[in-house]
Amino acid sequence: MQDQFVIFPDDGPWRLARITRDGTRISVIETDDADGSDPCPDKTCQAMTELGYAGGPVLIAVPSRWCASASISTEELPRKDRQAAMAYRLEEKLPVAAEQFAAGFVLGEKKAMGVCVMLNKARPIVEQLEARGVFIHSVIPTAILATQHGYRQASAHNDMVIWTNGDWCDIFIFDPTGPLPTTWSTLPTDPREITFQLNMLAILGRDQLNVVVAGNEATAIRNTLAESPVVHEVVSHDADMVAVAAEGAELILSDRLQPWVDLNGIALGAAGRFQRILKPVKAALFAAVLLLICLNAAMLWRAHNYQQMADSDTRQQRTLFTDLFPNQKPPITIDKRLDSEYKKISGTRGKSQALPPPPTTLTLLHHVLNRLPGNVRFRLTEIRIEDDSVYLDGQARSHGDVGSIARALGADDATLTVETRHTEQLSNGTGVSFVIVASPATHNNQVTMR
Repeated sequence: MQDQFVIFPDDGPWRLARITRDGTRISVIETDDADGSDPCPDKTCQAMTELGYAGGPVLIAVPSRWCASASISTEELPRKDRQAAMAYRLEEKLPVAAEQFAAGFVLGEKKAMGVCVMLNKARPIVEQLEARGVFIHSVIPTAILATQHGYRQASAHNDMVIWTNGDWCDIFIFDPTGPLPTTWSTLPTDPREITFQLNMLAILGRDQLNVVVAGNEATAIRNTLAESPVVHEVVSHDADMVAVAAEGAELILSDRLQPWVDLNGIALGAAGRFQRILKPVKAALFAAVLLLICLNAAMLWRAHNYQQMADSDTRQQRTLFTDLFPNQKPPITIDKRLDSEYKKISGTRGKSQALPPPPTTLTLLHHVLNRLPGNVRFRLTEIRIEDDSVYLDGQARSHGDVGSIARALGADDATLTVETRHTEQLSNGTGVSFVIVASPATHNNQVTMR
């Protein structure tokens, strides 16, 4: 497992979390200024390099003071540029213009919790870190990271999660029908302010609330909220927000947790988003170039083989022409010359295909008459030749004699096709008239007389 890093920038000294197999270690980035106001990305990158950073994804957890949040309606939003439309609706709830912040949204059924970070705070940090080769995976508020990680692991449903952090606290109010927050506010750590938030929920019809208080002063806040009539249960945890946020960041960096909101986008400089696929894209481009090179090499190899075959055929043609015409120089188009000479020789020998075939009609008639049986009494009244077929019209004593005549004509070597077209009993009852057609078994086949 490669070590993972989470950067916690601030107006004062930064903190850096290194996540390894053995656990999470959080260190403070020392600055040159005495008041600790210098964010010093150079020192952060230097510290990461000393700790073994090798270009992996890094998460930036920004402080709540740099962020703002408001609830907006998601009804009647346009299908096109939906994100921009929600940003303008968020702008109506905040005292800053949409061009001055980078926003993300936690979508609910009909509303969304808009979260934004001020560009004048976050953009320089993202640009400076990326310029130094740091792969920025996500930009998420520290409070949201800690709340998502802690709330996701909670077994019971909580209506409110409060993180205390010195003089300020972050309050998250959750949807009673779902696991996502609907409101995020940052207030002074004053029990009266928190009680006011609880009373507002009671006015909206929500009472008997389950509240989780976490942070350095969780116990004191818990004792105060336990006395509120709208609170059903208060649970406190003495946890460090940065440590819990680092644990949640590890799940996000390892793709085991989808963040509620990610503020890293075009407004902050989305170059880091594409670094994750940069290596696969480069590999795909390299494979495509290699494939083209292989295809070109294969085509050149086949073209070379075809050229060798063509040269071999040309040499054979020249050799044949020289053998046939020893005193002549081979022309450029040897095949046409050889074909012309072949036609001349064929015409001299009289084998032209244009000559008509010899007549076969008389031979066919002789062959039919030669096969007429001598042991059957009959007479022929008409013999005619039509379309290379011989028609025999005659009379016999019975239908059996007609069949004997047809069998005699079709016997021997099966060179004739015999068909009895018509038989009819004569009116005086003295015989049967018939029409028998004899044709060559193969059209225009010559029949040899015996």
